[in-house]
Amino acid sequence: MMGHREKLKGGDEWDAFTGWRKVMCYLDRPRVKHSIKKKFSRRVRKDAKKTIEEKLTFD
Repeated sequence: MMGHREKLKGGDEWDAFTGWRKVMCYLDRPRVKHSIKKKFSRRVRKDAKKTIEEKLTFD
């Protein structure tokens, strides 16, 4: 999954994935960035799984 470019939903994802992570103080707390990135990855995998299932059912 190198180079995928998914839409960022919500301000917390923008803060965690862009240069704002160096400015925002709430991202310095332990596991905050990790939890945001984990939610993003789960959503990406869920969408990929749904896309694959749709392709298999229509063929």
